[in-house]
Amino acid sequence: MAWWNGPALICIGTAPFAVIAFFTGQWAFAVGACLAISSYYGFYEYIHWCMHLPKARRVEKPWWFRKLNGHHLLHHRYMHKNFNVVLPLADLCLGTLMPRAKNHFAQAQGPAVPNVQPIA
Repeated sequence: MAWWNGPALICIGTAPFAVIAFFTGQWAFAVGACLAISSYYGFYEYIHWCMHLPKARRVEKPWWFRKLNGHHLLHHRYMHKNFNVVLPLADLCLGTLMPRAKNHFAQAQGPAVPNVQPIA
């Protein structure tokens, strides 16, 4: 994404909270929302970067990273599935979650890449 996409998405995500804060006077609410959205976006960018440029970082070793990496790998294979890289809850709720591939395909190999091929 372009450099300005992050700040734009953070502003768009924070806007409803800022409107509520404007009418209620609770600006800490908007600041907290902005911090939460910014943290989530920063975590997403870092995890996504680590998935595309693996270098055996500490964050790439836990089971949850491998699980998310498989989720992300399937998104690149099936672009209409697995949109959420960090928290696949939205995919589950919106019906776009795909835990395993439907068809066998050539897959990247490595210690941080789980096997997402169909179960035989």
